[in-house]
Amino acid sequence: MTFESTVSSGSGPRHTRAGVRKYLTNAGALILERAAFAGINLVVGMFVARYLGPGDFGLFNVLISVVTILAAVAKLGLDGILVRELLVRAEDRRLDLSVAFWLMAASSVVFSFGLIAAMVMSGVSQDVVIYTALALSLVAVQPFTVIDMAFQADVRAGIPAASRVAVMLVGAALKVLAVVSGAPLLAFFVILAVEQVILILSYVLAARIFGVTGYVASFSTARARELLSSSWPMLVSAIAVSINIRITQILVAGLMDAKAAGVFAAASRIYEAWIYIPYVCLLAVTLALVNARQGNRDLYLRRLVIVTRIVLGLSLAVFVFFAAVGRPFIELTFGEAYAASYMPLSILMMSTIPAALGTVTAKYFVFEGRERAVASRTILAAALNIALCVLLIPLLGETGAALSVLGSLLAANYGWLWLRRADREILTATHDAAFPFVRKRRDA
Repeated sequence: MTFESTVSSGSGPRHTRAGVRKYLTNAGALILERAAFAGINLVVGMFVARYLGPGDFGLFNVLISVVTILAAVAKLGLDGILVRELLVRAEDRRLDLSVAFWLMAASSVVFSFGLIAAMVMSGVSQDVVIYTALALSLVAVQPFTVIDMAFQADVRAGIPAASRVAVMLVGAALKVLAVVSGAPLLAFFVILAVEQVILILSYVLAARIFGVTGYVASFSTARARELLSSSWPMLVSAIAVSINIRITQILVAGLMDAKAAGVFAAASRIYEAWIYIPYVCLLAVTLALVNARQGNRDLYLRRLVIVTRIVLGLSLAVFVFFAAVGRPFIELTFGEAYAASYMPLSILMMSTIPAALGTVTAKYFVFEGRERAVASRTILAAALNIALCVLLIPLLGETGAALSVLGSLLAANYGWLWLRRADREILTATHDAAFPFVRKRRDA
């Protein structure tokens, strides 16, 4: 059974072939953007890594990791529920966009100033404070992502996706220029900030051209409370997801040194380039899943099985590839100084399988109104990861860090499903996706 035939089998205008084409076009735009990001990030990343060396590259990635965790906090979990709210409460669209924007804006300002103040008070070097202040541009862009969510709700995700690709190309060109001209580490943080400013401007311009309005027009305290009461489990989940890989880099630096952090960062770059592919796949078919769930539970579950099978299959294929040719790939791209990244890379790419499963099941929990299950499970993954890192990094170095990620994801994203009766439906769907031939024999 193909995904298209499943989508087409429903009833109503949302299941017409025109609707299918719209979904697939939307999905294609997001997947192409992620493919472009993966390619640009890898090529330019290895170019920058070769130039900076493991030490400076490690420092760069550690600071980006800290700020990325802060960016996850600044979203307040609203990115996990806003598209859903825009779909089911179309009459409150402008209000929801505006409330989400101002909540994210306020949190971004508070958390950014808080981090800089904490660093200054703790006596961190001036250079590191400047680097961090520039990296905080990643936090400043978060309120404007409500524009992206509005396009997603309209099945027009290709518009902001095109903006992001254009910004990536500009940033890539500037980074190559910085390497060629022998620029210092500071230049790469400046380029990061320039990228985010351009991205904000592109979001605002796209909103003006394509009629996304009202996202700064008003604010309702009552509605803010409603959104936050629904989004806080997604906030906890987002923080834990961010921590699960980012805190690992920070712990490698803390328990070892910046050079080891650079070696692990090279493997993490490849892992992170891929890990969002399953997320984008789910994002692209969210509307198809939501529509099916509203009208036909069996159709909804069939679609869920198909999507799960696709993301698990893709992740398995990627793991096999890097297990086979990871070492020459690392040496060819990042250079011989990063040869030790091979084993962490292979283990991290194995981790993409339970990570992909976690992406699917998180969507399922959100659709079922069980955001707390997402938060609880993700907290478990983060806590296990930190505990395993403290235990394994001193023993196995960067490889221990990668094993920590794998173990925590397996326990939280798959083992968790066996513990709760309420999760039997998604556990069955997972097994149907992973073992289709077993299902066929059982049905026969």
